[in-house]
Amino acid sequence: MKKTIFILSLFAAACLAGCKSEKGTHNDGTVRFEAYQPDGDAGTKVTGTHFDANDEITVFAPLAGNPIYGNYDTHGMGPAKDRRYVADNNDRFTAKTEGDKIRYSSGTNKLDFYAVYPAMGPKPKCAIVDQTTYQIDLGDIADQRTAGAVVPYIYSDNAKAKGPGDGVVTLIFRNVFAKIALEVDYDPAEMGAGNTLSKVEFFADNGLYRECVIDLTKGGYDVVATNGGRNELATAADPYYFPAPAASGNTTEGYIVPGRAMNPVIRLTFGSAPTIETDGPTSRPLVYLCRIPTGGSYLTFEAGKAYTYKITITNKVEVGIGGTIEDWVAAGGVPVIYAEKDE
Repeated sequence: MKKTIFILSLFAAACLAGCKSEKGTHNDGTVRFEAYQPDGDAGTKVTGTHFDANDEITVFAPLAGNPIYGNYDTHGMGPAKDRRYVADNNDRFTAKTEGDKIRYSSGTNKLDFYAVYPAMGPKPKCAIVDQTTYQIDLGDIADQRTAGAVVPYIYSDNAKAKGPGDGVVTLIFRNVFAKIALEVDYDPAEMGAGNTLSKVEFFADNGLYRECVIDLTKGGYDVVATNGGRNELATAADPYYFPAPAASGNTTEGYIVPGRAMNPVIRLTFGSAPTIETDGPTSRPLVYLCRIPTGGSYLTFEAGKAYTYKITITNKVEVGIGGTIEDWVAAGGVPVIYAEKDE
């Protein structure tokens, strides 16, 4: 998938007007799916790009009114748990195999639908959502310096009480992580020879989890990303690591487990390990601490929100940071904050 697809609130009426329509059903009761992606903006509050062909989702279809771990239809094709569907180039999905097809067993029964993308987690875990745990165990997601180290999972829980007469089932996907995006501006000459931005870290004194389990039994998209009962925290000693921008003015981003963070900090390091010259002074990296204001000790990072900061660094004045809290792309203000040089 080129980028995640998600929708903010206020989607109900817009969905009916904006998504592609396809009426009628197959005679065998086969359920068909598509992802909601409007043909135009139309005030629908949707951003992102389309699914790519062969993107694979996992679908669960309990009887209407049941949670994902509840009762399933035992007639027809049997319990529709952990079924795999693949996308085409038009945001529509077909069953990966004949055995993956979900069918309505009668003209009256209704199903609720839940879906998650991608169907498989990244290495080394490669955790697969299955019929008994409903979980994706990603383990420690803190080190994201390698491209693709963490896949930004998306989840759909909107398609409820659908029956054969409803035609195609529309899946509205939402992000389950919180995103941190940083644009760092600095004068390379002012930093000194060789002192390029080498490390971008994100941590908090307490309460920001590093380990992640996507637990679909939790219900809504905004609560399924959890710490899995583990208490490994992103602190100064064990932070999140995001990719370092290649040059001044470039943007980097990373994903964190949503939750409450105590005194969150962005730490930027210019240069490499300290060196000692036998006939001269000791050189060491330049480190800047960018403290994010909380209005108290804590700040809650929410699922589906992007926290975007623009950082301007100079050795002559304080470091200023400004930005926005966004629903993965737009809106809301963040107060300007200041950072200090770590001596």
